[in-house]
Amino acid sequence: RNSVQGHNNKKSSIDLPQTNQLDASITNTTTTNITSRSKTIFPKGSANTYNPFWLVTSKTRKIAITIIPKVMCSTIRNTMSITIENCTTKTNPGGVRCAEARRSGQKNFTYMEEQNYTTILILRDPFERALSAYHNSGTNPHIYTQHCKSFKDCTFDRWVDDIVDQLKPKVPPKRTNEFGGNEHFLPQTRIAQLDEMNYHYLLRMSSRQDLDFFFGLLGLDSIPEKKNKSKNSNKRTDMPNNRTMSKLASVYKEDLILWQSLLHRRQEGEELTLYDYWN
Repeated sequence: RNSVQGHNNKKSSIDLPQTNQLDASITNTTTTNITSRSKTIFPKGSANTYNPFWLVTSKTRKIAITIIPKVMCSTIRNTMSITIENCTTKTNPGGVRCAEARRSGQKNFTYMEEQNYTTILILRDPFERALSAYHNSGTNPHIYTQHCKSFKDCTFDRWVDDIVDQLKPKVPPKRTNEFGGNEHFLPQTRIAQLDEMNYHYLLRMSSRQDLDFFFGLLGLDSIPEKKNKSKNSNKRTDMPNNRTMSKLASVYKEDLILWQSLLHRRQEGEELTLYDYWN
């Protein structure tokens, strides 16, 4: 049984597998400060196998990030495309979203290594991410499950049952965007392709320090405001029960392992997430 100590001195525990397929360096290099994990970006040969479906790059700032649905992906994509790269529909392949590799026609990524790009991955508490998708389903037509087109149609527990069913182990496909189903529920570690790309910085969405650091790398003085923010934000009065969270943990095991490893860099007073309330 592994555990983390919350800043309210409440210990939250979680059952995690004793072994996992994550690179051991990922879970052993976190420190009290944000530090770069100096590695080559692409392990040998992986520049040709990494799937850039969620890759966003800034040639101006030499930053590359694999964005994850429900982890500030719209804010990051729009900031890097419009604010940093000045994308327009007239001057750039991919239009106002030209920073997205899949829209700009990028196929060769060796330049990232040659030009010393900084690679970043921002992660979110897996429980928070699932609950956020549930609340957001009322306004985002792309977020739904088999039995629930909106959070108004079912309870969060039923929503989670659908997610678990979608993510049951199947024959592993070769590419990230071949997993089928709704990409908003894919495990973050699967989208990140940790065996195909090395990330210099692993950051947390719930950490103001981490977000300030990331947007600072982009040359910004503050975190951009999210436009059209959903009114159905996560509410602690809507706390999922332990049974529901355990079901989520069953399909997000590797996400939880990685998330827990990053909590060693927590600062006093940092916002608690659903992970801290699960026991």
